[in-house]
Amino acid sequence: MEQKITPNIARSLFTIHAVITRGLQVSLEYTGKIQSDPQLGNQYRAGFADYVHSLASVLHSHHLVEDDLTFPYLRDKLPDAPYDLIASQHQEMIPFIEELEKSIESWKTGNDVELEKMQSFLKSINDLWHPHIQLEEEFFTIEKLDGCIPPDEQMEKIKEAAAHSQKNSGPPFLVIPFILFNLPEPARSGMKKAMPSEVVEQLVPVTWKQNWEPMQPFLLN
Repeated sequence: MEQKITPNIARSLFTIHAVITRGLQVSLEYTGKIQSDPQLGNQYRAGFADYVHSLASVLHSHHLVEDDLTFPYLRDKLPDAPYDLIASQHQEMIPFIEELEKSIESWKTGNDVELEKMQSFLKSINDLWHPHIQLEEEFFTIEKLDGCIPPDEQMEKIKEAAAHSQKNSGPPFLVIPFILFNLPEPARSGMKKAMPSEVVEQLVPVTWKQNWEPMQPFLLN
C-alpha cells in the first residue's frame, strides 16, 4: 500500500530547493562545456537559453513566495528564525538574477560573448545559494512545522504559495517541465500529484512538448 505523505511546508521548501540546486549545477556545467566547445552553443542554444531562463524565473518566484507569503505567515509560528537575514540574502541575489536574464536573452540571439557573463552571474548566485538554503533548512524543518501547524492548514498555505509562484514565473510551458524534470523519483511523482491532472497528463507530455523539448538534454529522464 502506498504511504500517504502529510502536507508539510518544509517538505515543499526542500523540493523546490532541490530543483534550483540542480538547475544551478547543470547551468554551470554546460556554460563550461560550451566555452570549451563552441559548436555545442549552436547545438544547444535555444534549449539551454530556455533552461537557464526557467532557472532564473523559478528562483525569483520562489523568493517572492517566501517574502510575500510563507515567512510573514511563519513569523508567529516560529519566531526565532532569522527572517530579516534571509530576506537580505534574497535581495543580495536579485541583481545577479536580473543580469543573468539579460545575458540569456542576448546569448540566445547569437551574441556568444554573453556566455562568460552568464557563467559569472551563475557562479555568484550559486555562491550565495548554498549557505542561504542551509540556513533556511536548519530553521524550517518538517518536525518543527508539524509541531505547530495542522496538516490541513499547511496544505492551504502550500496551495497559496503555488498560485503565487505561477503568477510570478513563466512561461508555464517551460517552467513546469523544468520543475518536474529537475526532480528525481519519487519526488517527481509527489510533485505531479500536487498538480492538476490536465497539466500532468495532457499539457506537459503532449500540448507543451514541442516548447520544452529543446531543454531535454539538461533534464532528468
